[in-house]
Amino acid sequence: MKKHWSIKVLFLLFPFTIQSVVSQPTSDFELFYKMQINTIDPILALPYHKVLETKIKNLTISNKSATEEAIAKHFHYTSFFQEELKKQGLPSVFQYFPLALTQMNQRFQTQDHRAGVWALPNLVALRYHLEVNNEIDERMDIYKSTVAACRYLRDLFQLYGDPWEVIIAYSEGATGLNTNKIRLHTVNTNPWELYENGKLNNKEFIPNLLIYAYLSNYYNKYNLQIKKYNPPQSIPVFLQSTIYLSDLYNTLTISEEDFYLINPTLLYTDTLPAIAVNIPNHIHDFNAIEEVLYEKYKAEQMRLDSIIKEQELKKEAEPQNIVYTVKKGDCLSAIAGKYHVSVYELKKWNHLKSDKIDIGQKLIIFKD
Repeated sequence: MKKHWSIKVLFLLFPFTIQSVVSQPTSDFELFYKMQINTIDPILALPYHKVLETKIKNLTISNKSATEEAIAKHFHYTSFFQEELKKQGLPSVFQYFPLALTQMNQRFQTQDHRAGVWALPNLVALRYHLEVNNEIDERMDIYKSTVAACRYLRDLFQLYGDPWEVIIAYSEGATGLNTNKIRLHTVNTNPWELYENGKLNNKEFIPNLLIYAYLSNYYNKYNLQIKKYNPPQSIPVFLQSTIYLSDLYNTLTISEEDFYLINPTLLYTDTLPAIAVNIPNHIHDFNAIEEVLYEKYKAEQMRLDSIIKEQELKKEAEPQNIVYTVKKGDCLSAIAGKYHVSVYELKKWNHLKSDKIDIGQKLIIFKD
């Protein structure tokens, strides 16, 4: 009887013993995340990291509105992203780069010369034939920058072959990836090892790529309301002459922010030269107002020119100080008499303690 009781107790305890040996309890969030991230793309099936839950809570609670807007904007361009990636034979998961890098901020810019939704470096943009100068930056054109980014990713893929090496090389540059691999004495790229122990300039790109891919597919679980994104509508016009930007958006009764929404490639400036710009599509007769804009610019330039000329004339009228070089036979009294000043003034202006002066010495004479 005693033996039978012992077997029953062991049988009841056995499942709990096995569970404690095999694995430690995990949170509901971690279990759900692990199960769902694998369904999006095998590339994203990295081991779980605790930073993921913290970041997801931040994006879905503290910054919920911004996250909803970013994902809505991404959905609008998703088919185009996928099409361009497919043309270059690239994994479709790369479509989440603009979300992870810039949260779909079209006018994104950094101090290390990256810009646009794809955060393209300046030199990369030029290599793939985007125009970047003092007036425009085509990295801020979503369509043109996507084509350039996909071509760049294709070339990185040909160089590395491994998706995560391509991902790190894109965000850090090839040199950044290789330097960190050497520092960590590793041949195979482990994203979480680089995140924890590497010296990456953009290390948050690693969890961000996982998170935005996850939220884009499972936003309903977090009660994110993804509304349809409607880009601002505009029509192109060509300026015949230089105008002040403030005159333009004041005349069009739009804000500066709204103007740059429909002109994302234009850099911030006070004036617009004779170039093509976009204006709201409700303006049907731009010809009726553009002459006024040209005249305002000309009138202001004339006003500024007159101020400059007035200042120049005033400067010419003002007496100029003289720098006199002492010659053989000169003395302070003779120099003072020549320029109608006193010896006392000469000595004061030139910090002289006596009347002694040397040939070649410079003396300042202030003209009143």
